[in-house]
Amino acid sequence: MSAYAIPGLKYQINNNPLEVETILEAVAKYYKVTTDQILGKSRRQELVRARFMASYFLRELTTLSLKSVGAIMGGRDHTTILHAIEQISSLMDVYPEVVQESEQIREAISTAHYLRAIN
Repeated sequence: MSAYAIPGLKYQINNNPLEVETILEAVAKYYKVTTDQILGKSRRQELVRARFMASYFLRELTTLSLKSVGAIMGGRDHTTILHAIEQISSLMDVYPEVVQESEQIREAISTAHYLRAIN
């Protein structure tokens, strides 16, 4: 996957836009999987959770459309991405540990983005 900046971002540091790779790598590191596994077709529960969380953050931290997020996430349909986002949001409403996961991942994304921006 080639690195590219996301146009129309919600978050930038020193005019350096957040990159898709920053989000995917932070999620992959948190769940101890690879970005290729996140983008893959496996339905193993731990990979699905990581994939759903990556979809959630790609949508939450950017202005990308569901279709664009789907393309990034291995060519998935926009309805699949919507389902992933809704699942994570629902889990956050019920399980505090999912909120904690998302906060830790968000912090990792922020830190990684900051480090890329200052280098």
